[in-house]
Amino acid sequence: MDASAHMDDAALVKLAQGSPQAFDPLYQRYRHPVLAFCYRQLGDRDEAEDVASAAFVSALRGLPQFQDRGNSFRAWLFRIVRNEIGMYRRKASRHPEQPLDDAGELVDPARSPEELALLADGQLRLSALLSTLSQSERHAIDLYLADLTTNEIAAVLDISLPAVRTRLSRAFAKLRAALLKVDLPEEGDSDV
Repeated sequence: MDASAHMDDAALVKLAQGSPQAFDPLYQRYRHPVLAFCYRQLGDRDEAEDVASAAFVSALRGLPQFQDRGNSFRAWLFRIVRNEIGMYRRKASRHPEQPLDDAGELVDPARSPEELALLADGQLRLSALLSTLSQSERHAIDLYLADLTTNEIAAVLDISLPAVRTRLSRAFAKLRAALLKVDLPEEGDSDV
């Protein structure tokens, strides 16, 4: 196992600040949470990959200036990710893409149609649940799902710790209520 897997973020940041090649362990540690966060925010895999990539490039460029002042590298990174998502959305709204009529649908050869259908169904269900939340609650939940602590969420969203707790509490209450609204089969239904 790689020795960097046992190092904390502060030690890895210090190494990466001395040598950009040492950024890889930080990238490996956070690529999946960042990509998942981008996907939940944008709803498109390719867009999420583009934004996540741009965020890591920005983080690598900004790493020499990063100073740990009580908030973590992870919070700093997700603030960059959030900014990249905002820039992407502004750019997309100013320059919308026009679909090519003649272009056929590209299929990812790594996944079967069944796997894609199950993944899409799960993502649609998650998106439907998350759509019941306000934008501020959704941002907090997305960061929570990216495994950030409440302190880190507060740093990323630039709000107080009690405000984070309130948003998460309200969001979880709304999600519970939405889950309870799922139609359960009535007694005596033959489909059960």
